[in-house]
Amino acid sequence: MWSAYSLLVVATASSLIAGIMGLTAAWGEYLNFLGAPGFFMRLINDWGGASTFLSNVVTSHSHEMLPALGAAIVAVFGISLNYNSYKGISKRIIDVGMIVAIFGVISMTTIYIISSYGTYVIPTIGSFGPQGVNGIAFDDSQTGIIGWGALIIAVGLIGSGVLSSMVSTKRYLSILEISTWLATIFVLIGVGYPIELNEAFFGFGVNGTPPTGGPGFIYDDLFMRGHLVLAFFLMPILAGIIASVIAIMEDKDVSQIASKILLGLGLTGIILGVCGLLVYMISSGIGEILAIGISLIVVFLFAILYITFKLLKI
Repeated sequence: MWSAYSLLVVATASSLIAGIMGLTAAWGEYLNFLGAPGFFMRLINDWGGASTFLSNVVTSHSHEMLPALGAAIVAVFGISLNYNSYKGISKRIIDVGMIVAIFGVISMTTIYIISSYGTYVIPTIGSFGPQGVNGIAFDDSQTGIIGWGALIIAVGLIGSGVLSSMVSTKRYLSILEISTWLATIFVLIGVGYPIELNEAFFGFGVNGTPPTGGPGFIYDDLFMRGHLVLAFFLMPILAGIIASVIAIMEDKDVSQIASKILLGLGLTGIILGVCGLLVYMISSGIGEILAIGISLIVVFLFAILYITFKLLKI
């Protein structure tokens, strides 16, 4: 499973780099770069000064950590399912997806390094509209490549027919794992990209007129708040725990009823979370559906951890 292990290595390295960026930001924000050598302070001045540098490094840290973690989770999930033993084209499709994700991680990491520890200004791809405010940010296009890789891997896993041969608990958890990928991709790419392509209206969550804001700023602002909680926080936690449980549970099983309850609880939480995010955004702040979805996901997390402890007799 060379492709999955390679993805795990580059994703882990990217996660560490994102962590270093976060520590650098904290060093400057809370300690004012206490103890920094002179050459480093000179570099910061060359990069635009402390304020600009901190803004860039925080942005790079916050944008890099989720895709890097997500790529690692995808790799762990593929390894835990032992896809190397699959027959036919399914294994090749999964390898292609892993390679696509590897390219996305390397490209994304390179961009964030040179845009934080350097003077590289991330451009907008295909800019149009008033003063070119509409278009996909180049870094978002590269993080999106990781999502497309995960989507290809999902196609290979589903097409292999391996899910039907699993014990019920592992099968339902695998379905739920892939569902978290699809939900995250839908939120970040399916909703996020159209917003970026219409920034003349959405205006990066800022009231005003292009290029300093847009009349639909409130929708962008609410999307930012909602998707940070759901897609940037809960979905990675959910995907990470499910992938870890699948990796350690081997072929241990619980009852069919318990497995179906887990699947129903998790899927309902994901669906209500995604739908609730859209309602929250479009309705200018009605968040009850989103809150219910988040609550169900949290309940699922406690339930799967409890069942895992029971299976492992911890």
